[in-house]
Amino acid sequence: MSSKVAIIILNWNSSEVTIECLDSLSNISHRDFHVFLVDNASGIGEYELINQYVEGKSHISLISLAYNYGFAEGNNIGMRIAETQYQPDYYLLLNNDTLVDPKFLENLIAASLEKAEIGIAVPKIFFYEPADRLYYAGGYINKLIGMGEHYGWQQKDNVQYDVKKEVAFANGCCMLIANKLYKSIGNLNRNFFANIEDVEYSYRCGKAGFGIIYVPTAIVIHKEGYASKRNKGQWFRIYLSTRNLILFYKERTEWYKPLLFLPYFTFRWIVYMALKLLILRDNQSVRALFKGVKDGWTNKLSFVELPTETLFRT
Repeated sequence: MSSKVAIIILNWNSSEVTIECLDSLSNISHRDFHVFLVDNASGIGEYELINQYVEGKSHISLISLAYNYGFAEGNNIGMRIAETQYQPDYYLLLNNDTLVDPKFLENLIAASLEKAEIGIAVPKIFFYEPADRLYYAGGYINKLIGMGEHYGWQQKDNVQYDVKKEVAFANGCCMLIANKLYKSIGNLNRNFFANIEDVEYSYRCGKAGFGIIYVPTAIVIHKEGYASKRNKGQWFRIYLSTRNLILFYKERTEWYKPLLFLPYFTFRWIVYMALKLLILRDNQSVRALFKGVKDGWTNKLSFVELPTETLFRT
């Protein structure tokens, strides 16, 4: 019996790469899937391009949101609708700035079925440019800072990255979530908006007794950071990462976390990054860094609106 997969893709003013991603999905070998394309309140021109593209395509459902709900809640909305309308065996969270190998989904599913405790399967991911460099070949959660670290980051591919293995960190660029895990731990943490939400989800996955399997025969190519760089820019990523590292720190339960996190975060993250940004004369990012510190400790979210209810474009 074939596994039903709900593919969740977000679009935010990035119709060009989104359409390229959808085109690449049309060639995959696993055919039992349905795409839930969530438009995060793109500008009218960008939205119309997406709307025109999906017209007449029965395997794609376009979910048009009235606000930008961010990466976490945007995916959550897609998964909740998919759960109701499609009842999938798996949810595939896939960045819109990706291209996929025809057998990537088939290989992810096969690996996830090998052990009952596997909750997430992740692929080998390459940068789009330079094409011979790895973006992600599995990963782990850095206990010092709480960041998700990539094996193989910016390295040329070689045999050490061809070993299928269990890892601790699933990168949100592409992760196949088993329905059993989704029923156990639920959605991504909407309060993170974007950045570090995949680390937090991986952490909850492990705490719930599920594993993450890295599948090197599943290949994805990533145009890293396309939407965020095009829309709000680097300063916004710095703000969210800083804020969300603190949110994740407060969630973790390990007794040693303050001994590791607080000194490292203070000196390596705040002081070092602030000095580096000042040298680059990027004052906007410096302000975003310190705003992220404040908002992390006070549980606030600045610069964007995150409604408490799901509102659709009319």
